[in-house]
Amino acid sequence: MHLVNLPALPIMVLGVFCGATKPSCLEGFLRPLVDDINCILVHGIDINGIIIDFRLKAILADTPALVFIKGLTYPPGLKACIKCKIVGIHDGTKTIYDGTAEDRTDADFRNGDYVKHQKHHTPLVEIAEVDTIEDITIADDIHLFALGIEKKCLKDLQLVLYTLFRSGQNKSS
Repeated sequence: MHLVNLPALPIMVLGVFCGATKPSCLEGFLRPLVDDINCILVHGIDINGIIIDFRLKAILADTPALVFIKGLTYPPGLKACIKCKIVGIHDGTKTIYDGTAEDRTDADFRNGDYVKHQKHHTPLVEIAEVDTIEDITIADDIHLFALGIEKKCLKDLQLVLYTLFRSGQNKSS
C-alpha cells in the first residue's frame, strides 16, 4: 500500500491501541482523532514550511474495532451487515442472510436512520470528507471469513474422524 499521490512512500500506522478493556467512552476515545483529522483536512500539514494537502481515503479496522468505533450492532445481529440493509434470520445457532438488499447510505448513517444497526452515536460522522459506509470499513479477512468457516470445517472434520474411528473400533471387536 502507498500514499495516493506519493507512491514511493508507504502508508504508516498512525496508532495502535490496546488495553485490558475497550474504552468506556466512545466520544472521549475518538474526539481527539476526529478533531485532528478535520483540522488537517481544512489546513493541510505543514512540513518544513510547505503545506501538504491531505485527503483521508479510508479508516480500516478489524471487525470488533470497526463495530466499536462506528457504534454498530455486533455480528451476528439481525441487521449487522455494514454495507446493506439485509435482515438476517436467527435459527438458534447462527444468523442467516439470504439474498440481497438495498445498500446503506452515508446520509442515512449520519442521520442515525439505522436504529437497529446503530447502537451508539459515533464522532466519526463529523469527518466531512469521509463516506461512513464506504470509507470506514473492515480490513481483515479473518473476521469476515476464516474464523466462522474454519471453525465449522474443523468441527465437521472432528465429527467425521470420530465417526470413522468409532466405526473402525466396532469392526475389529
